Amino acid sequence: MTPNELAALLEQGALCLTATTRLARRVHAEYARLQQEAGRRQWATPQALAFEAWLDAMAARLAVAAGDATVWLNPRQETLLWRQVIESSSQAADILNPQRAAEQAAHAWSTVAEWRLPMRDAAWDLADDPIAFREWAREFFRRCKRAGLQSRAQLAETVAAALEQGSVEAPAVVVLAGLAQQRPPRLTLLLEALHKAGTRIVEYEPESWMGVEPSRISSPTPQAEMRAAAAWALERLRGDTKQRLAIIVPDLRAARDEWEAALSRAFPRGGGEPPPYHLSLGRALASVGVVRAALHLTALASERVEAETAAALLLSPYVGGAEEERIARAGRALELRQRGGAVRVLDLGGPATPALARLAMEWEARRRELPPQQRPAVWAREFSRLFRIMGWPGRTPTSDEYQAMERLRDALAELASLDSIASEVTAHQAAEHLHLIARETVFQTEETGQPLQLMSVSEAAGLTFDAVWLAGFQDRAWPPPAQPVPLLPLSLQRAARMPEVTPELWLRHHREATGELLRCAPEVTVSHARADGEEPLMASPLFSGEFRQAAEAEEPGWECAPSEQLDDAQAPEFAQVEGRGGASLLRDQAHCPFRAFALHRLRADEFPEAEIGLSAQERGVLLHAAIRFCWEVLKDLATLRETAPGRLALIIRTAVRRAITECAEGLTEAFDARVRDVEQQRLERLLALWMDVEKQRERNFRVTGSERVVNVELGGLKLRTQYDRRDELDDGRLVLIDYKSNAPSPAAWDGERPDEPQVPLYAVAAKQPVAALAFAQLKRAEPKFRGVAEEAGILPKVKPGEGAMADRVTEWRRVLENLAVEHRGGWAAVAPKSTQSCANCHLPALCRVNEAPPRKEGDDDAGS
Repeated sequence: MTPNELAALLEQGALCLTATTRLARRVHAEYARLQQEAGRRQWATPQALAFEAWLDAMAARLAVAAGDATVWLNPRQETLLWRQVIESSSQAADILNPQRAAEQAAHAWSTVAEWRLPMRDAAWDLADDPIAFREWAREFFRRCKRAGLQSRAQLAETVAAALEQGSVEAPAVVVLAGLAQQRPPRLTLLLEALHKAGTRIVEYEPESWMGVEPSRISSPTPQAEMRAAAAWALERLRGDTKQRLAIIVPDLRAARDEWEAALSRAFPRGGGEPPPYHLSLGRALASVGVVRAALHLTALASERVEAETAAALLLSPYVGGAEEERIARAGRALELRQRGGAVRVLDLGGPATPALARLAMEWEARRRELPPQQRPAVWAREFSRLFRIMGWPGRTPTSDEYQAMERLRDALAELASLDSIASEVTAHQAAEHLHLIARETVFQTEETGQPLQLMSVSEAAGLTFDAVWLAGFQDRAWPPPAQPVPLLPLSLQRAARMPEVTPELWLRHHREATGELLRCAPEVTVSHARADGEEPLMASPLFSGEFRQAAEAEEPGWECAPSEQLDDAQAPEFAQVEGRGGASLLRDQAHCPFRAFALHRLRADEFPEAEIGLSAQERGVLLHAAIRFCWEVLKDLATLRETAPGRLALIIRTAVRRAITECAEGLTEAFDARVRDVEQQRLERLLALWMDVEKQRERNFRVTGSERVVNVELGGLKLRTQYDRRDELDDGRLVLIDYKSNAPSPAAWDGERPDEPQVPLYAVAAKQPVAALAFAQLKRAEPKFRGVAEEAGILPKVKPGEGAMADRVTEWRRVLENLAVEHRGGWAAVAPKSTQSCANCHLPALCRVNEAPPRKEGDDDAGS
């Protein structure tokens, strides 16, 4: 059947049922094109819609025709009802994730109806999961019947019965598009009912290209394959932007973000112009910025808001007054994150943010009038009012944002629909339901006729193109592994010959799907990756022929001007004498000059993340204080050895208690009695182990300083550093110690760009000869010293270093002075010492080191 013949049938009132919504849109677009070519300026909208959408429309017609009060459950209502059934069942205590179990149960129930699996078969009694599911199904059915509800799993059967009985009018002609390979039993049931009702069934098969010999390409990695496909599309569209191109992958969901990144590199957006490509798979609605802000706002329905959520609201451009108060709100957000804990609604705003303070006050007045519990529909209305009061979306939305806002309104309607299932809930519970709906709702911007489409195989059913690239068709991806439906007896699935459990049917289905893919365009390219990491890959066995190895594709931009490069590694000379950061300045300069410039001159500090409980840094503060208080009592090694075990335990206990008491006020989150007890016990055990290590020292010492600040001048910069501890031996030499939970090797002190210059800086700043430098590894599993000493016996298991200690200190001074001179002179090149230097750095968006050209196969980190 040609497109003209299909258009003629649609013009006569035929119903076209398609495999996907995308194909239905294509039918509508093709029909409109033919009408325009015929010179028409207006025409009736054809009946072309996806099979699932037609079922929903039939449910609405049945409700009107029957005039009864039966409610057809939507997927959200059905999953919630399954969850209620599961949580009230005898197996509830053994289920870790009730929501996931409810989703699996809903899918299993739909499969039972789809394949008409017998619920009374003895196979249900042979395993725990089927036994549990049958118990849930009986309770689910009872609840539906009692409340006048109908599961969507029974919709196809009900529609078929209504067609046969004449309760609803059957169309004269039904055209099936893209459903040749997808004939589930419920579709067969409906087609039989339509046939009995006098409907003529017609198959629509668009133009296909038989015997097309595809080009076969293999790329070294999946990323290289994506770049090659994007470069192919770019080259084709440069010649003709009116082509219809497609990149089809087995499962777009598994690598959507990587594909989007590859396409955005090939087709960079500029001047507000939309890209010439469209991804068939959207992202979670909850991840869209304007919706994420609205979901954060729902937290305001409770009296207090977590600091992380409060900070997100303060930084959001979608809250009223954000543009005018953005700087003041950012400062307030930083303050709340540093403080941690929960925040009152009224505390969001302040004198510096009057617009936000006014909005928060208006909402707080409304919030205090709300009852503790309400029905979901009422909370949906209150959330809408909350969004309005808080000035959401804060600015004129873009087209994409407007579409997302419309989908959020649909999500609020879904929340309201839970009234038929859920009783009254708290604001927090209602917000959780809305968050779940938004996370599970896929948001996809409207297709506007972009010439390049990226889609999964399932979305390509029935579509044709001018050229197609089939990417990612390696052996482990195509055909995908068959997966039986959980909770259902495997023997019944086999008896029903479900493809997922019948290897020959599964293979036949994917062979036919492969054939369709090869016939959907006159030009077809098939590709696969040869390796993913260390795992070798081969082409799918469903594609025969030799695959040639592709060269690495270049990444030219879409309609971009020639790129220009500017070497701008030299910043203005540092005019100040005192450097910010002390030893950390030298460490950052050694790891990457740009990092030191950004952190210590531009002050591009990392935005703190709110943490639950004590952070690692705060635990370190407590530990350092406790050790310091211990040595204030013990003072030297001789006293430590003479102190009885019971007395030492008391000293440690007292020191820890004092540390907790004195440091508590400076912590971001005050800890209660239980947490104090846990921290007290942890520190006591750790300090007891550490004192055993200290007792192993052979040379007597006295602790002459802890947590003291010293000044040192290097390369014209005055730096302030604070050493953890300084011991003095009887001969006047010093032992300088730095506490670490995981001590690095002393090799981290060496080289022109040392990883850890802090301890060498201690030595350079010391006014007395140095006998040893060491990290004290305060770790319960392995407490020990790691460092270098002038001679053996100064620290347990610390060996003498090569050469005299004085010579090492002189060398360290030279290296550190060079780093200080570099920083003061303005050397700020993006030159990380290694890939590890970038691993924990928060500045990649500023330095853009990741935008360097991708490394070729076989490259290593040398020179990076």
